[in-house]
Amino acid sequence: GISDSIEPVSFDEPASWDADSTATVIGWGYVDVNYPIRPDNLQEAEIPIVADSACADRIGIDFESSSMLCAGKLATSPA
Repeated sequence: GISDSIEPVSFDEPASWDADSTATVIGWGYVDVNYPIRPDNLQEAEIPIVADSACADRIGIDFESSSMLCAGKLATSPA
């Protein structure tokens, strides 16, 4: 791993990615789509892990559960 508390994603431990659990993501990406400037400080966010079946239903055959992690908030259909 990178440190005692930060490790790269491993698909060898599927129990770590149970639906309804959370994961921490980190990066320097944009924090506001309306203000496209990258921050100077490393950012982090907690995101929900989503069941593979939910992503497969939305993405279809392009979702590969063996190499992709389904996470984040799923968009809802307009009423």
